[in-house]
Amino acid sequence: MRMLWKVIVLIVGVLLAGAAEPAVAGSATQNDGAPVEVSGGGMSPVVSGLQESTAQRLSSCRSAEFRGASGAISVQTSSNGTVAWGISMYDPALNPGPWVVDAFINNRRVDHKEQNCQPHGSVSPRDAKPTSTFSITATHTDLQGTTHHSVSNSCIVP
Repeated sequence: MRMLWKVIVLIVGVLLAGAAEPAVAGSATQNDGAPVEVSGGGMSPVVSGLQESTAQRLSSCRSAEFRGASGAISVQTSSNGTVAWGISMYDPALNPGPWVVDAFINNRRVDHKEQNCQPHGSVSPRDAKPTSTFSITATHTDLQGTTHHSVSNSCIVP
């Protein structure tokens, strides 16, 4: 579990910093080497290279919401084990524009979307086995030109 968290923090650190330098748990570095706090949330705008959000610990994918500064990622697991997910901006006018989203089970990509509307999808129980870790990476540029990124949003499939 600790190793998985370090891998997640590394991925988030690279997304936040835009660099290939390794990140340590709870932190990352910007391109200029300044530390950046790594925390959980939904969709957050990039502001001077930083993302705003609230610290989050792994929760159950039975019903989880990961809220960021500008939007949220929702995850639910049905009684048959299908993991459904969706992302939306708080201001519906910000949903249009290009989205690139990848969904992962235990760091293996199980879904990929490139579209101009608000994304959603599902992962079959064949891929989303109980105790697996589900996570999403997303980048969205709204029609005003602001780029939003997902941050830590992992949950455990029940």
